[in-house]
Amino acid sequence: MRWILSAGLLLVAGGAVGQPDPIIEIDRIAEAAAALSARRVKDDSAITITLAPFLTDDGERTPFGNRIRSAAHLQLLATFDAATIDGDAAEPSDGGFTLSAEIQPFRQTVRVVIKLLRDGALHDGMRIDVPMSPEVQELLQPSNRELASPATPTVDSYEPDDTPGFEVLLDAASAPEVARTLAPGDRDRFSFYVPTSTAMRIWVRVDMDTQLLLFREGE
Repeated sequence: MRWILSAGLLLVAGGAVGQPDPIIEIDRIAEAAAALSARRVKDDSAITITLAPFLTDDGERTPFGNRIRSAAHLQLLATFDAATIDGDAAEPSDGGFTLSAEIQPFRQTVRVVIKLLRDGALHDGMRIDVPMSPEVQELLQPSNRELASPATPTVDSYEPDDTPGFEVLLDAASAPEVARTLAPGDRDRFSFYVPTSTAMRIWVRVDMDTQLLLFREGE
């Protein structure tokens, strides 16, 4: 049986239970970054470790990167007794050690590439993968983004998925997560096929009033 779903900003169809906690993932990355630094940097009063911004691969600041950097700062302070930890850098330092990271979002995964630089050159590094989730996806939005106002709606790059016949086909068996950035008044439509005996859980996670409408084909 074919069903059509009309929804708003973010659709999550099943599979949300058991998703990783972003706080735990941020702490895990921070601890790994501090452990990497401890292995490669001598704890000496003559040493300075500079924390550079943790940016996306487009060079944008995000709450996700900012929070990893902040957690890493605390973890470095707890790890090193003698070395100086400089957490106020706006860019990598030309002298001493610098800890930074590149955040690479993918469809199902966020890869965090941690880089330990020495005198501006790559000294060591590692990568950590975090499963994508609605919470992580929200934290990946640029910190300086401007919210659209009703008077100046943003253009939905996924159009014409609000038009009957142009629904986005979902595989209901894979518990898909679909994100959309919408202006007030926009509509997105999805279609999926399920056996008549199948139980499903469908919901939206939004920051505006949204209607979730479910239609059976032909009705």
